[in-house]
Parts: sequence; C-alpha cells; structure tokens
Amino acid sequence: MLSAASEPPKAEELGEFGKKLAGFEDTPLLSEPGPSSKSYTPKYLTRLQKFSFGLGHVINDIMGVLWFSFALTFLQIVVQLRPAVSASLLFFGQLVDAASTPIVGMLIDRFGSKRNWNTLGVTLTSISFPFIFHIWYDTSWKIIFYYAIAIVVFQLGWAIVQISHLSLIPEMTIYLQERAELTRLRYTFFVCSNITIYILAFFVLRKSQPMDADRPIIGPRDAWKFEVVALIAVLIGISCSTIFQCVLQTPAKPNVGHSSFDENIQRWKKICSICRSTKLYLVALLHTTSRVSHTLNLVYLPFFINETRVRSAGILAIAPLLNFLAAFLASVYVNTTSKLYPNQKILFVIGTAFGLMNCVSIYFHPDDQNDPEYIYAASIFCGIGSALTIVTSLCIAANFIGNDTAYGAFIYSLITFSEKISNGILIFIIEYVKHIDLIGTNHYYKFVLTVINGVLALSGFLFLMLLPSSVCNST
Repeated sequence: MLSAASEPPKAEELGEFGKKLAGFEDTPLLSEPGPSSKSYTPKYLTRLQKFSFGLGHVINDIMGVLWFSFALTFLQIVVQLRPAVSASLLFFGQLVDAASTPIVGMLIDRFGSKRNWNTLGVTLTSISFPFIFHIWYDTSWKIIFYYAIAIVVFQLGWAIVQISHLSLIPEMTIYLQERAELTRLRYTFFVCSNITIYILAFFVLRKSQPMDADRPIIGPRDAWKFEVVALIAVLIGISCSTIFQCVLQTPAKPNVGHSSFDENIQRWKKICSICRSTKLYLVALLHTTSRVSHTLNLVYLPFFINETRVRSAGILAIAPLLNFLAAFLASVYVNTTSKLYPNQKILFVIGTAFGLMNCVSIYFHPDDQNDPEYIYAASIFCGIGSALTIVTSLCIAANFIGNDTAYGAFIYSLITFSEKISNGILIFIIEYVKHIDLIGTNHYYKFVLTVINGVLALSGFLFLMLLPSSVCNST
C-alpha cells in the first residue's frame, strides 16, 4: 500500500506542475514562481511520511462519525428535544462549518504553517466535542444555547483540521499517483477510525436492549454511555494528532519572497479564474452527492432501525460496523489494484452501482419482521459504494488542483462547502417534513434511505459524465 522512497520518475510520470519543478519544461508557472531544477529535485514520499500523514485527520474522522451517526439520535431520543429543534441544531452546525470553510481555506493558504493550523483545529475540537454529548439539566432555551456554543467551536475546529490536512496532499507531492495514494490512505484511516468507534459503541450500547419489545432501544437512561464514547474518541484523536505533529516531515516550500502589490493582484485574478471554472463546480457536485449520500446513511440508519421491528441495540453498532468493514476492504482493494483503474470514472461508476444496491436492499426490508439480514446487506453495499465514490471524488479534486498548489486549501474549501451546506439543508428538510407529517407513512426513514439516496447516486453519475476525462485520469 505504501511505497518506499526511490529515485524521481521520468517526465511522463509527473503532472504538469511536477514537470516544471523538475526542469523538464522551461516555461515558468503562471500561478506561482517555481525553483530551478538545480535547487529542487522532487522525490517520492517515504512510508513513514505517508503513514503519519494518514493520522493527521483521525480526530476529525472519529468525531465526524459520532456527530453524524449519533448526535441527532442523542439530542432527539436521549435529551428529548423536539425533532425540529434537534435538526435545527445539526443544521446550524453544518451552516457554521460551511460558512467558515472558505474563510479558513484562504487564511491557511496565506498565513502560517498548515501543521500549526491543524494543531489549532485539534485544540478547538477536543475542548468542545465532549460538551455536545453531555446532557444538561436547565430550561429549554438555556440547553439549546449550551449546545449551540459547543457546536460553533467544534465545527470551526473541524473545518480547520479538514482543510489544513486536505491541502497538504498537493503540497507534499507533485506526482499524480502519489496524490491519489495519499487520498486513498486518508480514506483508509477514516474507515479504520469509524470501525474503532462502532466497535466501542457496540460494547457500550449493547446493554441497552429493552425487555419490552415495544419500548425504544435507546432512551434518556443511556446518556452516560454517549458521554463515555465521546471522551474516549477525543483521547484517541489527540493521540493520533500528536503522532502526526511529531513524526511528519513536510517538504519545505520554495522560497518565493514577499508578495508585491502586483503579485497580490495576480493572486486575486487567479482566484477569480478558479471560481469561473465549470470543472470546479462539477467536481464540487460530484463530491457533494457522494458525501451527502454517505452522511444520510450515517444519520438515518439508526432511525430506520428504530422504526422497524428489529429489537437489538447491538444492531445500532453492528450495521455501521459492517458498512465500514466493507469500505475498508474496498479501499484496500483499490490501493493494491490502482494501476488497473487509471481513469477514476470506472471506479465511480462501480461505486454508484453498489450505492443503488444499498437502496434496493433497504426498500425490500420486510416491515413486520425481526429480520436484520436486509439491513446488514444494505450496510455492506453502502460501505463499498461510499468508499469508491468518496475516494474517487477526492482524487479528481486533487487532479483538478494540478499545478495550483498555492490555492489548494481555497479550492478544497470551495469543494467541501457545497457538501456541508447541502448536508445541513437536506437534514433540516427531512426532519421538517417528518414533523408536519407531509408524507404520512409509518416508514418515513425507509423513504429517506431509498428514494433520496437513489436520486443522489444517479445525480453523481450524471455529474461524472459531464466531467472531461483529463480531470479523471490519475496517470
């Protein structure tokens, strides 16, 4: 999975930026001045660099799965806030994340080291996250205020960690295949983090199984269990981030001197040029459909299980665990056979097919039986589909950045902005429709996981077909 350091490859193995830095082309970069081939020779990353890079986003991965999988369940079923209020808090968090992401991206590109920004983000998330899964005993409006403050700090820190880590990919290496490898490795750590949390949740929540079949499997009595899981998640995340900071050696940036007025003007012109690119919005929409579909499964699978006749608290952890085990195997397969798929479109289409199979499995789940097999099958299909589509969309994003590494954080922030705002809006609409009982069905969350996810999968396929093959090639 991780290749050892070796001599620089030939010109044909480099991206455009790599050719210019390595001296294969004499034309200077348009976006940033590059050093001469005599002062800078690109090399492959070592195994240790790649491994430590993968640890840098673990804290976000662990907290992200708890946020999307259990926050709405905790606020609505344990804290017993009204569905509209709990959904509004989740929506508010996504708005904060989305609004701060472009600003964070521009600041990271302009000021300080990306590793220092990562440290700031880790500090903010570590302090605030446990308070989101703490049950407060006060008046309703004060409880909402407490959660809102914790969510603001958490989402700001989350955005800083995400963008600072993503933007390291094009900065650490100029080789397209290595960028794709770092992206896949990042997702592998994401999957491993999720598996860890779901195993932990399984052992903590499995004792919640009620004696009465008509009694909900989760309730206010389980508040302390969510607090324990959240605290352990923070400790794991801090440990991984510490290793990331201590071990990772990022390549030194070429010394380009202080920015003059003309250079700042050129920078803003370049930013405007990026924002006018149709490819940017297609890549953003591709990533959005992949991420939103994955998020809906994380958020609403517990609600779907709760509205079925399946009465085992352990399934709340087993089903997502199967999801991420399947995703892990899929990501390992892609890592070891990446040369068989030089065009990312092939992998995305395969992932879309598995995503549709997930929808079919949920749809045919028998409503009146204590039968978890369909849920398990859907979780496996969802895991494989999400792994392929999310990794592919991020690889395509890295290809799109190309030689514009000085704008990497800004581009990634724009791409993830649409995902975050879409997540918040869609979850709010879903909960609002549930609240007013517009559809009038006892199996509302089955509708969410089949129809909406199906539309997202087909939309992602459409956006993929509109992208030129040059952006989708990893060689």
